[in-house]
Amino acid sequence: FKDDPRLMRILFIDVFTISDEVTRLSRRTTESFAELVRTMVESLYPGLSGSGYDLRLVAHGLVGAFMNTAMHWAYGGYAEPVDVVVRNCAVMFEALGAYVERGGLQGPASA
Repeated sequence: FKDDPRLMRILFIDVFTISDEVTRLSRRTTESFAELVRTMVESLYPGLSGSGYDLRLVAHGLVGAFMNTAMHWAYGGYAEPVDVVVRNCAVMFEALGAYVERGGLQGPASA
């Protein structure tokens, strides 16, 4: 995105206003990415799947956070180095892992 800022605008901003078909394609792509993230979360933290959490919602939350981080990065003129952006996105997975490790598997009511 940093090398071609037009891609950021097209993929994260304009996509929702171009047409219904493009919006549907974007949603399918986001769903696919969220499914990939869900699968990864499930493999990293297998206990979450049977703990009352909806891993699909967790994955969509992570995807939304990543997308918002990318947009913020773009709006700021790509000031932060790519490795800093990636490291800060990774902290979201680390936070999930810390939550799981401290016993956050009892279900949403105990959170």
